[in-house]
Amino acid sequence: MSKRVHQAAVQGDPNRLRQYLAAGDLPDTRDEHQQTPLHKAAAHGHIEITKLLLAQKVALNSQDKMGATPLHLAAYQGHAAVVKLLLDRGAEIEVLDQHQLTPLHQAALRDQSEVLDLLIQKGANSGLLLHWAASTGRKGILARLLSRGAPVDARDPEGRTPLHEAVTRGNRGIVSFLIMYGAEVNACNIHGATPLHWAAWEGHRDIVETLLTHGADPLCRNQEGATPLDYAQKRQHRHLLDLLQNT
Repeated sequence: MSKRVHQAAVQGDPNRLRQYLAAGDLPDTRDEHQQTPLHKAAAHGHIEITKLLLAQKVALNSQDKMGATPLHLAAYQGHAAVVKLLLDRGAEIEVLDQHQLTPLHQAALRDQSEVLDLLIQKGANSGLLLHWAASTGRKGILARLLSRGAPVDARDPEGRTPLHEAVTRGNRGIVSFLIMYGAEVNACNIHGATPLHWAAWEGHRDIVETLLTHGADPLCRNQEGATPLDYAQKRQHRHLLDLLQNT
């Protein structure tokens, strides 16, 4: 009997859902993917079905076998009205799925601009999303977040900034873009390493050049006393030695 509640949620049929619930069908049973009818309604953008299920006091933040909540699914599909409803009813905005992604990440994956704006307005942490966007080269998402006031030098738990992430990935375009938005080129992580340290470690000559051009300090030492030149020598990046020695 529980399957038909799921079917009504997928199909967006409020009359059938009311009929099934009146007949005693449970509103929050799980399918083989550990999804509830609320997951289905949210994923398909069925606002009336979502309201009916919420009126039954179903769990707002139930997670399926991939750790996704109804809010994750609605955000990924770009269903702004459902996202707003879930948030207004108290859905957790920072819950992580098994890939360590929040609903904000899911919206960003599909460039769901309206949902992105809504989640940020409702308090979603856009700082860590900057790191993800910088790491994956998503310039459009970076531009959207930064233009809406996200901190360009946001720190992750290791003290890394989005610029650290872009440098590690060897993405000169993103590096230049972040610098254009005012990224601090000499920002240190918790170990005292700057983006230039990381560029030297990875051997990215073009990025080393870009960082030096914009004021990166080649003499900066990390907590172990190592400079970017020390990193380049340790990794035998001979193509960097002239840059770092003669600056």
